[in-house]
Amino acid sequence: MKKLFASALVLALMVCTLGPAALAAPTEIEILCWMSEQETGISAQIEAFNESQDEIEVVVSYMTGNAFSDSLSISLPAGSAPDIISMNVPYDIDFSSKGYIMDISDMFEDGTIDLSKYPQSAITAHTIDGVLHGVPRDYDSIAMFYNKALFDAKGLPYPTDGMPWDEFVKLAVQLTDADAGIYGTDVAFATNTSVLNYIFSAGGSTFDETGHCAINSDIAKDVLKKLSDVINVHGASPTIDQQTELSGANRFMNGTEAMHSDGSWNYEIFYEALGDDLGVCVLPSMGETPCSMSNSLIWAITTSTKNPEAARKVLAYLASYEAQALTAVSVIPAYEGTDEMWVANYEGTDAQVFIDNIRLGYARPLQYSKVSANEINTMIKSAFSEVLTTGDVSLLDAHVEKINAIIDGAE
Repeated sequence: MKKLFASALVLALMVCTLGPAALAAPTEIEILCWMSEQETGISAQIEAFNESQDEIEVVVSYMTGNAFSDSLSISLPAGSAPDIISMNVPYDIDFSSKGYIMDISDMFEDGTIDLSKYPQSAITAHTIDGVLHGVPRDYDSIAMFYNKALFDAKGLPYPTDGMPWDEFVKLAVQLTDADAGIYGTDVAFATNTSVLNYIFSAGGSTFDETGHCAINSDIAKDVLKKLSDVINVHGASPTIDQQTELSGANRFMNGTEAMHSDGSWNYEIFYEALGDDLGVCVLPSMGETPCSMSNSLIWAITTSTKNPEAARKVLAYLASYEAQALTAVSVIPAYEGTDEMWVANYEGTDAQVFIDNIRLGYARPLQYSKVSANEINTMIKSAFSEVLTTGDVSLLDAHVEKINAIIDGAE
């Protein structure tokens, strides 16, 4: 009896000395990130959070491409998905519509997360049927990269912010040297880094107010004709087949392409390739103002979580200034003021252009169908590719008919 009493006394003293938390294992919260390229900054976030307290232990893993979607297509329906995931708009549309993402509207309403600190373009992009299911993690924008050395060799002026399309084409033609294998630019069929920027600049859109595909509007056809002419009439861009063999980004980095439109996520590798010869400006305009498509990833809590309160605490941390500042090493963070930290990585360069796209109102959120978002986005790219290859804008009609049949069939 005395031994039992003594053991109980020792245990009681341990609890008093160490506290209950010392006897209970921390709650584990699992995070799955899309895009491993941002691992450095995210790992710093998680390490800082874990060291700041001992009640929750966050573990993080990374997947890209099909591995990400394949994994979640099994785990989300089964209720065994990670507690928190990062995702882009198409995944958000898909997962939210199926009820796999937790509604955290109360965190916005009670001020736990202050949405006024995030770019409106990111919030708009991820607001689906009036509901925002996560918090913006980062954002990007599109700009025109150029190789100063190729301009200097020709004695030509550098491109300027939002220059008229005709002036841009004139420069591209002057910079093209077919014998040397140098092109003035590349016109790609990518939706976000190329075509859509100009459709929106001209006053068009990807989808109309009814949710149907509108890439065969008169505005869109006019834009596609102008873009295809750069390839098929002026010869100032590699053909689509040539770009398939060697992308515009790679041509730009190896010095055989003078101007290349791309996203802020490629700034680092372009700077490493060109150094001080790298220039950046706002995209050319096909309308009254230039346009930059802007995308964003969000952090969201899945309905699979068994520890919603702990997951909410982690999400509140990931939404904070302190946490987002840590990701500026590899991406433009979404929280107000942290984007300047990303610019500071490239002091003395034109990196500010990507931030100005947002602040000057040039940014437009990427539009996706609320039905089969990824499938339809692929179909739109295919339509752009065919038109840019052939120069025949009438082909858009057949593509749009197929796309809208899918949309109507799901209604």
